[in-house]
Amino acid sequence: MSLSRIVLCGFKSIRDCDLTLNNGLNVLIGANGAGKSNFISFFKMIRELLEGRLQHYISKNGGPDSVLYFGRKVTKQISTELYFGNNGYKFVLEPTNDNRMMFSKECLWWNMRGDWDENSGHFETKFHKNIGTSQAIYSYTIPKMKRWVVYHFHDTGESSPIKQRHGLNDNVYFREDASNLAAFLYLLKNNYSREYQQIIKTIRLVAPFFKDFFLRPQPDNECSTG
Repeated sequence: MSLSRIVLCGFKSIRDCDLTLNNGLNVLIGANGAGKSNFISFFKMIRELLEGRLQHYISKNGGPDSVLYFGRKVTKQISTELYFGNNGYKFVLEPTNDNRMMFSKECLWWNMRGDWDENSGHFETKFHKNIGTSQAIYSYTIPKMKRWVVYHFHDTGESSPIKQRHGLNDNVYFREDASNLAAFLYLLKNNYSREYQQIIKTIRLVAPFFKDFFLRPQPDNECSTG
């Protein structure tokens, strides 16, 4: 079961959000400043949190007042509920006087019982690995979230990584900043035609006029793509 519902309150520009997701492609549409980028950045926080780097994320993003909706004077906590069908993961973060964020609640959830393995008063997740008696709930939630990768291609200026030359063989995995997009698409087009055509069809859902990518190695350097 993939992520089916997100309840998020008090995070950056998001006062409250209760979003049900489809089991497939979900598209967020909104004007500039509507909160799309902040919503995406929430998943970056989840990734850091589950790697035991929550305080590092908070510090790099300007401290508690920068991640709380209009700061701690307006918002006292960030509360999150992530549901995977009948299982889930919940946490509540509160700011401290030394500019950290503390878990006032962290737990797993099961629809037949409710909250499970609840913890509080800690600064990094208790769910690095399975704890307590909730092995099944853990397996349906935490490992799936740890595999999340956030791809955010908001920088499309002339100096952005996506517009630079990169090695043709830099295609083992798709980089989060899309710096190896050309090389990765080149690999798919030549070796994974079905997956490549699925990308083309998906693009045409929003841009019916799109025909194909023009992908070729640089003539003066067979180790690079343009």
